[in-house]
Amino acid sequence: MTGFNIRKSLLLSLALFGLLFGFSIGIAFAEQVQFTQAEQDWLLAHPVVKVIGSSDYAPISYLNDQGQHVGISAAYLQHIEKQLKTVNSNFKFQFTTPTDAEKVTIDPLKKGVGLVIDFVETPERLKYWQFTSPYLKMPLHLIVRQNSQLTSNLSQLNNRKIAVVGYYAAYELLARDHPNLQLILVDSNQEGLKKVAFGEVDGFVSDLPVASYWASEAGLTQLKDAGELAYMYKISFATSRQIPELQTILEKSLSGITSEMRQQIYERWMIGPFVAKPLFEDVRVWLILGCLILLLLATLWLKNRINRHDEKLVRQNKALVNLSKIINSNGTDEKKFAVICQQLAEALQVARVSLWMLQDNGETLKCIHLFRLNAGITPTEATLSVKDYPNYFAALNANLVIAATDAHSNAATSEFASSYLLAQGIGAMLDSTIWLNQQVVGVICCEHVGSTRDWTLDEQNFTSAMGDLVRLTIETDIRRKAEQALVKYSEELEQMVIARTRSLKESEQRFASVVTYAPISIITIKMNGEIVEFNPEAETVTGYSREQVIGKNFIELFVVKESLKKSAAIGLGARRGEDFRGVELLLQCADERKIEFECSIVSVANDDSSDSGQMIAIGQDITQKKALQASLVKAREAAESADRIKSMFVASMSHELRTPLNSIIGFLGVVLQGMSGELNLKQKDQLGRAYHSAKHLLSLITDVIDISKIEAGFLQVHVEKFELAPLLTEVQYAVQHLAENKRLALTINCPSGIKLETDRKRLYQVVLNVVGNALKYTEHGAVKVVASIKAKQLLIAVEDTGIGLSEAHMASLFKPFVRIDSPLRIKTLGTGLGLYLSRKILSQLIGGDISVTSQLGQGSIFTIHLPVKMPKIIMQKHTSVLENAGT
Repeated sequence: MTGFNIRKSLLLSLALFGLLFGFSIGIAFAEQVQFTQAEQDWLLAHPVVKVIGSSDYAPISYLNDQGQHVGISAAYLQHIEKQLKTVNSNFKFQFTTPTDAEKVTIDPLKKGVGLVIDFVETPERLKYWQFTSPYLKMPLHLIVRQNSQLTSNLSQLNNRKIAVVGYYAAYELLARDHPNLQLILVDSNQEGLKKVAFGEVDGFVSDLPVASYWASEAGLTQLKDAGELAYMYKISFATSRQIPELQTILEKSLSGITSEMRQQIYERWMIGPFVAKPLFEDVRVWLILGCLILLLLATLWLKNRINRHDEKLVRQNKALVNLSKIINSNGTDEKKFAVICQQLAEALQVARVSLWMLQDNGETLKCIHLFRLNAGITPTEATLSVKDYPNYFAALNANLVIAATDAHSNAATSEFASSYLLAQGIGAMLDSTIWLNQQVVGVICCEHVGSTRDWTLDEQNFTSAMGDLVRLTIETDIRRKAEQALVKYSEELEQMVIARTRSLKESEQRFASVVTYAPISIITIKMNGEIVEFNPEAETVTGYSREQVIGKNFIELFVVKESLKKSAAIGLGARRGEDFRGVELLLQCADERKIEFECSIVSVANDDSSDSGQMIAIGQDITQKKALQASLVKAREAAESADRIKSMFVASMSHELRTPLNSIIGFLGVVLQGMSGELNLKQKDQLGRAYHSAKHLLSLITDVIDISKIEAGFLQVHVEKFELAPLLTEVQYAVQHLAENKRLALTINCPSGIKLETDRKRLYQVVLNVVGNALKYTEHGAVKVVASIKAKQLLIAVEDTGIGLSEAHMASLFKPFVRIDSPLRIKTLGTGLGLYLSRKILSQLIGGDISVTSQLGQGSIFTIHLPVKMPKIIMQKHTSVLENAGT
């Protein structure tokens, strides 16, 4: 957003010149609108129309300091209201302030109004609202930090945090088109811009006039425009679909607002950086001529402005050179702060620059340095209190920069008017907050004596940089003190090594401090159970004071009956020098509460006799933690139970779903066979399609029910002894028509004598699924089925010359309802359940599995693994409650 002020002045000159030229030819009168009798009757019957407008969408629509709706939308509505008063002199638009719930909803009944004045048309909103022709078009832009390298190409911003106002149309558009973004919902434009400025998000989506307005209001100078997005805000009036008359009335009224009036509205509210273009219905020749004349004048003006700008840059560069010398020197912080204030005053040519630091937990500000341009450093003891200047302190915590063009009227600085500004003759203030560890610690204040002053963006940035320099100086001082403390500590440590006695005493003092302030219980106990130390946290947990427990026996005082045996074993182990970790004991507190205590015990022997040693117990109260774990277990069991009930319900619907569908298939077959009369070719074709669709639906229902039964544990296995070769022949017969239709060679290679003891029906279902799948995705070549026995395992390999699979496809191959993207997907029917169900049957019912190897474009090999004889443990696991009940 650099270069705002030069562009702003140029745009202001252009707008004023065009406006005066337009007035000179006198064509800014509204066109008379003709309303039908029905529309006039409606206006007479409805003298008041309730309206909602945005409260923070400046300069399009927002609330001013008096709580009135102003901006471009309100200006258009005023023109329309004047036109409608010609029909009904009592007619008026009545603004209402929406609640948070009314802001979010798009339902007119829930909003409680019939008109929204600044709405953007989206597919979802069209269900409830009618939109007029747009009266303003603005492209959306991506706002980022000044040092960001992001561009406006949203497809390349994978997983980037992008803020967007939750109830704006931009959220609906981005959520629909860019699932790669991590959208962060905010409540307002101010919040979104602050999140970008403070680095909480990577960018914020808005239109530039609104972003520019609120960035200026909040003093956010470290932002820039990353570019225009492929979305255009077309702002219209939206009326409830239940009031069609109002939409036509507004449409006619908009057409009666001339282009000159639109130009006036636009120039009144949109002067400034990043201005959107209004919707002009025609372009006047005089505007082009006026611009050409003005460009000549602007060239001369800019030349003079650039010269002055260069002088300002020279002063700022000179200040930076002087600052680099003093900052890198070994001078005191006070001297560095004084130089910063002096250089800032000289660079910006302001009368007074002062440095203030927060004290008393942020309740007061104390002036550290005051530099006056004509008098140098001036001693001062000035302080400011939050109770005397609450608005100013609130502004410090909310803004990086406070740019008060008129200090007497600015909301943050007007509190100083009577007590300070008038006495010192100050007209404008530029304050930059100093942040350390994400908290405001001070402020550097520039005070302009005289009239008001428009602070340029580079002046705001330079002042903000001086604030950062103060912060770096403070951090350097903290780091230097820490390094000095480290050096001092190292020297003390060396002395401790030389003088053992003194070092031991200091070590004991440090240990005592740790024990005193540690957030966990620390108890020192003699080997005979006598308590010799009891820290404050232990007092808090048990309710006993230190004086009450010193000298008492730990087991007698604290350990309840249930933990006596465990405590005795720990005592014996500690005597032998053993340490214990994560031991849980049940202890009794002073108020007779029982708490679960998790502790670690370390034995410390004073000499060769373990009886003279001590043990240190370190622990914490885990009563609440255990209760929480128990509640989580119950919650998990409840969730699992609910899932089982769901699966039971789906499994129990088998008969109810399949019986009517079988009837449909049966009757369709009867009709197709001509038993109910002859059919023409078109009837046969249509009934044939219905018949095959019903068969496909029955297959889908069967797969879903089988999966549900497996997950619910109700699908029973029927073990029988059988030969494999006939089963494979049945599979071949069932799919032979698929192979013949596609001219594929289908071969079965199965050695004779392979006998199995498993569920024949389920194995047939699995093999049929796999072979059918291979034929579906093979266009040329062959499908080969090879059976073999290896280590009492049956292996059935189904090899095809089809499309093959990539590694990405193989990762999701056995997931439900997933079909691989390929040119054959449209040609082949399928639900994505076949392979998922096959693996479920193999792994959960008959003790097998399925694996796959594939090469993209060359084919795949699916291998079924199955025990020759089903283990007894698997047979005992499957009992169908529903089938045993006779359903």
